[in-house]
Amino acid sequence: MKRKIFCVEVAAIISFFIAVIAVLEVLFDDCPTRIDYLYASIRQTTDSVEVAIVGNSHAGAIGKPSVLHVEKEMVGNYSVSGQDLFHAQIVISDILKQKNKLKYIVLFVDYDMLGYDLLSTNQRYTDREYYKYADTMQDMSLANRLMATSNFFRCNRDFSVLKEKYKRSESNNETVLKQQEENFIPVTTTNDENEACRHRATEMTGIKFKRSLIGENQMILQNIIGRVLSSNVQLIIVVPPKRSCFYEYANKENTKLSKDALYQIVESNNAVCFVDMYGNEMFNDDDFVDADHPNSS
Repeated sequence: MKRKIFCVEVAAIISFFIAVIAVLEVLFDDCPTRIDYLYASIRQTTDSVEVAIVGNSHAGAIGKPSVLHVEKEMVGNYSVSGQDLFHAQIVISDILKQKNKLKYIVLFVDYDMLGYDLLSTNQRYTDREYYKYADTMQDMSLANRLMATSNFFRCNRDFSVLKEKYKRSESNNETVLKQQEENFIPVTTTNDENEACRHRATEMTGIKFKRSLIGENQMILQNIIGRVLSSNVQLIIVVPPKRSCFYEYANKENTKLSKDALYQIVESNNAVCFVDMYGNEMFNDDDFVDADHPNSS
């Protein structure tokens, strides 16, 4: 009798959790993530784009400038805050599959990106966001693949997105463009610019930097180069500049290691156009809105 009651209780608990999960999936079913907006933008614009910009928030902050003698209407910026090289590779592969008029891909690569990825910085939820579009992730464990099929987990279990879901009144296209623009507004937690700069430089070149990732990221970058060049598209790799205080507080040893690793790849691929603006004195502090995000102008 006791065993029967125990089995009933266990079944009731399991049923309860299944019901909760089912409700959550219904609630979060059509809640878009940043990556959903990114791919919606790719789908909407790649037919007419001649220049595709890919990178993290440093690339996204510049918007869609007129570059390489191409009007800004034919420039697409497909960047995401915090994006690493592994996921930039996924985005680039998707762009190349849909290319029509595409002539150039401009890939922004900070030195510190050679020692960075989403998994090492506890951002598996972002890794899961790409899965429905690329069918691959850095973490391909069964648990992560299962969570990647759930929009609740793709949204990082963030109930605040439900508020936004019911606020949306714009058209899909306007929402996509608005989200793409808002994605790169830098967030500051202090009014002390020098302290904010020190924190940012330490975070990017020290706290989040893992030397063990350099070799892996070199291989990913090499794969990107091969993929782009084999598609008869010109690849331009850009190292963005920083505010002067960033150079002061950046971890010098890690910066040199990652710079050398990047140059090793670039110098072995002569067909790649390489522009390194790190430390370039033509930029002054007024060109930045914070330690490392340039003004869009």
